[in-house]
Amino acid sequence: AVTDGARAKLILRVVDQDGKPVPDARVICGFWRNHSDGGFLELDLTTDRDGLCTAAGKCTGRFNWQVTKEGYYRSLGKWELAQTKANPRVSGGKWRPYGATHTIVLKQIRNPCRLTAYPRESREMKIPVFDAWVGFDLETCDWVGPYGKGKEADVNLRFSSRTTKRFVDYKHVMEVCFTNHPYGGAYIVDADANSDLKSPYEADTTATFVQRFVFWQEKKSANSPPRQDYPTNGTYLVYRTRTVVDEDGNLKLGHYGKIQGPWLSGEKVMILDDGCFNPVPNDPSIEDGRHLRMRLKNYYGR
Repeated sequence: AVTDGARAKLILRVVDQDGKPVPDARVICGFWRNHSDGGFLELDLTTDRDGLCTAAGKCTGRFNWQVTKEGYYRSLGKWELAQTKANPRVSGGKWRPYGATHTIVLKQIRNPCRLTAYPRESREMKIPVFDAWVGFDLETCDWVGPYGKGKEADVNLRFSSRTTKRFVDYKHVMEVCFTNHPYGGAYIVDADANSDLKSPYEADTTATFVQRFVFWQEKKSANSPPRQDYPTNGTYLVYRTRTVVDEDGNLKLGHYGKIQGPWLSGEKVMILDDGCFNPVPNDPSIEDGRHLRMRLKNYYGR
């Protein structure tokens, strides 16, 4: 079946973030086929009043999908039918389970605020100093003076690096410290792998915000695999900073934001893949409007 193909049938159920059916959503999906069958079968479907549509066709076990509707964030992904735990996987010329229902979540566009988004040039930033603490401004995404134009040390960072000439033995460490702000810190959560909105709409203000992290990557020899512990493309980090407490020591206000994707240090640069800062005090929204406007322009030509 993986070589020549077998028949597949999937019932796609599209729901919003609250589990309610999404009718009239456009579902573009495709079955991967062998070359004698044309290589790829694309279907352009629309969900019914119950948020359902059916995709069927012969395939070699791979199925891709993309779901869009105006007023919602795009959702896209793939399934490997050959990796299902059903036994047998193929029976009677059909992929099993045949006609199973798969749920796809299409998040509504709620209130995308104008967050301060990190510029593209911040993806790799030269580390100004090693083995000493340096302040970093999470709003401007820059080092604080005298190393950059940042004004507020939202977080303190300390870097160390060990590298051989042949790059087969190295260790890069980035220490992250939010202790300069009471109630400041961050938490790391798995990102939504399918939606364009990878994070929830808002920061969880009741979460445990961790004040210290150590992110690192290392390799000990040419024959040893690299090891690492840092935020990746499959995670996002939500932070709280610039906090103020009342006369009783309780949290009075703070600013929220997120760092999405890898955040780590290399031999000479810090890599910060993407992120945003909410300039409105006590507003936990992390629904990034900049990315939304870019996507709407691509989807609808706006």
